[in-house]
Amino acid sequence: MRQEHQNHLFRLADGRALGYAEYGSPQGSPVLHFHSAGSSRLEHPVRDDDPRTTAVRLVVVDRPGHGLSSFQKQRTLLGWARDVNQLADHLGLEQFAVTGWSSGGPYALACAYALPERISKAATMAGGAPLTYPGAFQGLPLPNRILAWSARSVPWLVYQQRRILGKIITGEPSRALRLLTSPLPAVDQAFLEQAEVAEMILRALREGYRQGTRGPAQDDVITRQGWGFELREIRVRVDIWQGGQDLNVPRHAGEYLRATLPTTRSFFRPEEGHFSLLKHWNEMLTSLLE
Repeated sequence: MRQEHQNHLFRLADGRALGYAEYGSPQGSPVLHFHSAGSSRLEHPVRDDDPRTTAVRLVVVDRPGHGLSSFQKQRTLLGWARDVNQLADHLGLEQFAVTGWSSGGPYALACAYALPERISKAATMAGGAPLTYPGAFQGLPLPNRILAWSARSVPWLVYQQRRILGKIITGEPSRALRLLTSPLPAVDQAFLEQAEVAEMILRALREGYRQGTRGPAQDDVITRQGWGFELREIRVRVDIWQGGQDLNVPRHAGEYLRATLPTTRSFFRPEEGHFSLLKHWNEMLTSLLE
């Protein structure tokens, strides 16, 4: 993984900093990736020596309060689309695709809604759905239900939960991985036993907490409250990737996205979980850019 491409900084019109990393080939098809909860621009599921990465210019962006990006009060999903629009101008991108894994999914959908003239296609991998449809909480483990309920009803509790999680993530690495992976299904645990994968995930999370827990907690609240736009009004094609063993984002979330978005292609993998779905990252990018 090439270190020199991981610490770019761009100043937005309001003076805030936006951190981002670039991977793949500068001449490749541009794809902006939006990271998972509490993560950062170091969330990079592809090896640089994979031949398929030469076809992609992958830009991974820190959200406000994560990594190198300035915290932003009262931010929204659609506000993120405005930041991305400025970054695309800075990068000289007329058109580009967007992807989001896990909590990055709603941000990809917000950009697809707000920037249809610039975004060619979008993809979500284990991407969250609005928590307003019947049965949205079904199948969620108790800690996830508490987080979702808190974000919608008592947001300050989310900040307390993130402080506890932040101490784990920024603590001793082997203990952090053990505590983070113990509630996961076997397929996710096996995937995260690969040293290279575990290192990437933990490194990206620790960078996400560089500024503390305020940014990640704010992210939890934003993605679990009202999104500020209607999925039915998105005109960009969205590829939906979903694992059948996923506990963090149950299968019915992907099914809801498939039923609600006007133009989709779905790639459901019944044998995969939330993390192990990343095994299909290269396949997702190849399919997205077809």
